[in-house]
Amino acid sequence: MKKLLPFVLALILCLCLLCASAEQDEYGGIPIGKPLADFSVQTITGETFTLSEALKEKGLVLINFWATWCGPCESEFPYLQEAYEQYKDRVEVLALSEDPDDTTEMLIQYANSHGLTFPVAREEGLGIASQFVKEGIPTTIIVDRFGNVAFLEVGSQSSASVFTRLFDYFLSEDYTETEILHAVPPLKPQYADPDPAELAAQANAEGSSLTYFNEDDDYVWPFVPADKDGRSALTNSNASYTETFAMLHVNVNAQAGEELAFDLSTDSLSAFNLLTVSVDGTDVKAYGGKNDWQTYVVPLTAGAHDVAFTYYANTAQSMTGEAIKSDSVWLDEVRLVSADEAAAIRAALPVYAADGVFALEVTNADALEIVFSDKDIIEQYIFGVTLDGCYILPSGSVSVKAHFTKDEDTARAFLLNYCDGVIMSMEELYDGNEYPFTGMIDSMETTGYAYGGVMLYKSIDALDVEDVHMALTFASEENVNSFVEEMSFYGIALSWTYADGSAPSTSATASIEDDGYAYYTVSVVDQYGDAVPGVIINFCTDTLCEQVTTDEDGVAVYCAEPDIYHVQVIKAPAGYEIDKTTEYYMSIQGDALALLAQRND
Repeated sequence: MKKLLPFVLALILCLCLLCASAEQDEYGGIPIGKPLADFSVQTITGETFTLSEALKEKGLVLINFWATWCGPCESEFPYLQEAYEQYKDRVEVLALSEDPDDTTEMLIQYANSHGLTFPVAREEGLGIASQFVKEGIPTTIIVDRFGNVAFLEVGSQSSASVFTRLFDYFLSEDYTETEILHAVPPLKPQYADPDPAELAAQANAEGSSLTYFNEDDDYVWPFVPADKDGRSALTNSNASYTETFAMLHVNVNAQAGEELAFDLSTDSLSAFNLLTVSVDGTDVKAYGGKNDWQTYVVPLTAGAHDVAFTYYANTAQSMTGEAIKSDSVWLDEVRLVSADEAAAIRAALPVYAADGVFALEVTNADALEIVFSDKDIIEQYIFGVTLDGCYILPSGSVSVKAHFTKDEDTARAFLLNYCDGVIMSMEELYDGNEYPFTGMIDSMETTGYAYGGVMLYKSIDALDVEDVHMALTFASEENVNSFVEEMSFYGIALSWTYADGSAPSTSATASIEDDGYAYYTVSVVDQYGDAVPGVIINFCTDTLCEQVTTDEDGVAVYCAEPDIYHVQVIKAPAGYEIDKTTEYYMSIQGDALALLAQRND
């Protein structure tokens, strides 16, 4: 199934260490935040590993669920081994093979050939993997010093730094009670914090009495001196370091009527990587995109204030996968100005129209509006958005107008065209009168997706349905029918008509001709031609292996992004024998494989 954008954004744009209490987060039934029952297991060296004993001596236990046939597991082991060697006095690692067919002899040979020095054992009989391995292997959990499972990650890691950052977080003296860690901690700053006097010299207007300091936090990056266009300025030091943020504080003591002015130049990914200005902890305005030097003002009340300039480097690439070449802002001439000066500065800034609603309007002359039988399912469960309409667009392109309210920040709110990944903030969309956009649409015949859409976000942090609006688009009736068919595969029953009540003229579906999601099918029969249910089939990429079990018809279907999938037979049900040594590869556009299992009569 096509990956849905709200969830993609939630993953890509996660910035802070999102911690929650164990009572608030059940992880869909996986016991995260809860104690892991004590267990003992014999390792391949003949020693006994006991969880409670390990936690008496070490600050955490990392348990890695894997198998000898798993390529992604193999690719991450060198990094886990490297991190273990650095932290083995304070950290214990246990690699548990969750494949019952991995014998102790196989594990010994594997560990020796791969140079693994941490404990390795068979998971069979412990019942731990069944609690945590839900999406494939490798799956990694961390049991903190309090005996609770505080972290879970699916998929292989590509650096030792990922593991050492996790270790540092859970070993910290500040970690005084169990907190569920939802993401790997960001990198610590790679730059020294400049002296406050140096910061003031770079950014203060002549004669200003403002004071400056960077945030005193191990994970917050400093602003540092830099030259920009012949000017002495301050810039964020976290450019190109994704999922980090830099923060500069300015202490201000304003007189009645005074406001804070500053000059700013930005070169960042619009709507994603932003400089946010806050006063006493309340966000006032965000800035981003590509803009030359411009003067801005922030309103203040009389008295002392803490003004924070925070640059969030949320992502290192656009939605199209293109690397961001520049990821910086430059701050200069920070000063207090009078009310008259502030008014003059505001008068020189662009004014963005607001019409009182936040929504998308499709403006194609050829647009044919359609209605699905259950709009709530589409909004709440398929896309997680407010649906502003569904349309067939025979021209193959979509034209919309975004409507905007004065409550939304023009730098934060953005439009995204799902087909080609184009992202534009409201400021970039604005043509002096309204917010128009024209772009491509998806179809099975072109991109391999039956449906596409234009989405309007209040901000990258928008997770509520009402904060994201979508115009759902199709190239033809056939593509609508393909969407309905795809949803039925996931147990969602939909039907549709035109908005005027007329029925579709065809029941045909469109076909994939390019790189859309594809189906990979393995069917298993015995020597008598009877279906064999319960055969476990593994589908692997370079980073993750996922298991699918043949159904009562002896068929295992894997629907995923096109790739050359490495297919392995993991296990046959009792009473059958099947070749588990042969490895198969399925073609990128979808494939079918027929296998024979020998029934033991």
